[in-house]
Amino acid sequence: MGVKAVQTVNDKNERLYIRVSQDIKKYLLENHFLEGDRLPSETELSKVLGVSRATVREAIVALEVSGVLDVRRNVGAVVLNLGSDLHSLVNIEAGPFEQIRVRKLLEPEAARLAAENRTTEQCQAMESAIEMMVGENRAGFETEDGDMQFHLLIARASGNSLLASYIEGLWEMRHHGKLWPQLQRSVDISAMRTRAVFQHMRVLEAIKSGNPEGAAQAMTKHLDSVEEELEGTIQG
Repeated sequence: MGVKAVQTVNDKNERLYIRVSQDIKKYLLENHFLEGDRLPSETELSKVLGVSRATVREAIVALEVSGVLDVRRNVGAVVLNLGSDLHSLVNIEAGPFEQIRVRKLLEPEAARLAAENRTTEQCQAMESAIEMMVGENRAGFETEDGDMQFHLLIARASGNSLLASYIEGLWEMRHHGKLWPQLQRSVDISAMRTRAVFQHMRVLEAIKSGNPEGAAQAMTKHLDSVEEELEGTIQG
């Protein structure tokens, strides 16, 4: 089956992954895909649509949330129901890749400031959040409250209330959104969460020792690792 190019229009009031979701559905309909048919690779779709592979991945996750597609490990995305509409997509929710890239701009600076301004009580609370993460991992990875609390505690320890509010907003979006948890189903959650515990410990060690540069670098490495995990979900 030949690949037919689709024009992608970027409305400034609409998130790109939503527009790409619509374009992918249009492409499937125009090329007469049926239930159970496998989509072209995300690399191929990115060329067809003229957007990044990460944006295609976000769009596919959105289509999965909407019931249009089913993403199967080691198989890829297959058509589930092209009759499902996309009105359930919430335009206010940024895609997972967009979220992590903004966090990479903000959270290393929060860690840097936290190393300068933290209190003993705040460091103890961060240790408790890591312990909560370990307990959640042992319980089967059903929740991630410890992860969220660790990052929010660092944001508050920065001493910059505006920076903290931006970071809290990003975590609220992740916590209450639909796209991030859907995407996480495609990763090795056990390995990801286990690595996160040790990465958090390195961030905390730098904060406790009053090492601003070390704290910022440790946070950057942690978020780089998360981004790499997400990129690993992209299907060839």
